[in-house]
Amino acid sequence: MKKPLILFGMLLTIVTGLNAFTKHEVFNRLSQAMDKLQANEYGTNPNGFDDSLFNNWYDTLALAKKFVIDNSKNLIGIKDSDIIRAITYLLDVNNTLCTKVISIVRNPTTTFSSLNEESNKLVQIKNALTQNMSVIRNKLQSINFSKSKEEAREIVLIIAGFLQRMIAAVQKKSDEKMSKWG
Repeated sequence: MKKPLILFGMLLTIVTGLNAFTKHEVFNRLSQAMDKLQANEYGTNPNGFDDSLFNNWYDTLALAKKFVIDNSKNLIGIKDSDIIRAITYLLDVNNTLCTKVISIVRNPTTTFSSLNEESNKLVQIKNALTQNMSVIRNKLQSINFSKSKEEAREIVLIIAGFLQRMIAAVQKKSDEKMSKWG
């Protein structure tokens, strides 16, 4: 009974993989979206920032999430819960972070106290991300992965690194705004 199930799982993996993106395609799209956001100071420049850059980033993250989920499955289609938790956590951090960019940087009515409060929340996000990524790295490295799971893991870690750079840029902009009240 196990042999037909394994063969079916392998066939299913091959068929579903035909229309999927490769790690390199996902990586290139992530890199392009990251480069565009980085060139525009991660959305921290309130003058002339194009909101389509955030939309492009969200679309790219959706593609990366699909890639990670598709590649975190074993031969019978069971998803690796650690990888799924990691990508879900990172997408939550991204959503919170993008909201902070708008409230900290692009809100013209920001007061010192609200900016200080948002800046403190940003530090909490950064610390939680750093701590969680350490745990995620250890969990994801302690297991012998297949090639597809290893690629999913790499994409997760690439997204985490970008979010850490984005937090640093937003923190810098927040500190600059706070120093004006100084």
